[in-house]
Amino acid sequence: MPKLEELREKDLRDREDLLDVLDEAINQALYKITDGRLRNMPKEKLKIKYLKATGYLVNMARQLRKDSDLDDLEKRLEELENNDE
Repeated sequence: MPKLEELREKDLRDREDLLDVLDEAINQALYKITDGRLRNMPKEKLKIKYLKATGYLVNMARQLRKDSDLDDLEKRLEELENNDE
């Protein structure tokens, strides 16, 4: 399991790196829910909010990248169609 410092160095534009970060966030959340001690409740609530926000932002970024990939595919298709004419 990667350390937090290693996760900060990940390239979030890369799918595998992004999945590593998400997997670790999920593991941390599950640990807190099942085995972890909640030492400082206000701090833990804030951490949960950050985890939710991170998940939301990652989802938005993935959708934008997907849209960008689709735009690139559309351009390539148009170029191929123009070359056939």
